[in-house]
This record gives sequence, C-alpha cells and structure tokens, in this order.
Amino acid sequence: MTLSTYSAAETQLKENLLFDNSTSKASLALEAIRYMIAFRPNENTGGGQSFTFERLQDMETKAEAIVASGNSSNRASLVQGRMRD
Repeated sequence: MTLSTYSAAETQLKENLLFDNSTSKASLALEAIRYMIAFRPNENTGGGQSFTFERLQDMETKAEAIVASGNSSNRASLVQGRMRD
C-alpha cells in the first residue's frame, strides 16, 4: 500500500500494531512508522493514541528486527528431496 497522508499511515499502523509474530504485519507497520517519522507533526494525539517521535523510533527498531528475522528464516525450498537408504 502506498501511503499519501499522515492519517492513512496512522490508520495502517493502528491496524498492524500487533506485529510481534508476523513479518507481513511488521512490514506494513514499518512502512507506516517511517512515513509518520518523515511527515510527522510535533506530536499526534488523535484518537486517544499518542505517537511521539521517540515512541515511533522504538517501534521502528522493533519492526525492523522482525522483518529482518523473517526475511532470513522464513524461506521455503521448492526443491524435491529424496531420502537415501
């Protein structure tokens, strides 16, 4: 998804906040976090959720780690294997 507004990024982040066990959710959250860091106001407190710059940076670090671990360990092999007797 290509983000074009801060509110769209905020919505995408809120929809993917539970990204701890999912590389796809972590990727979507990371995209939103990076957009929010780049185009952030001083502080956003809309909807009862506060996304300070420091909090976004912490979330970015966590999401990056999950995406990186998923990219290296979740690879499938499509090569047919044979057992030897």
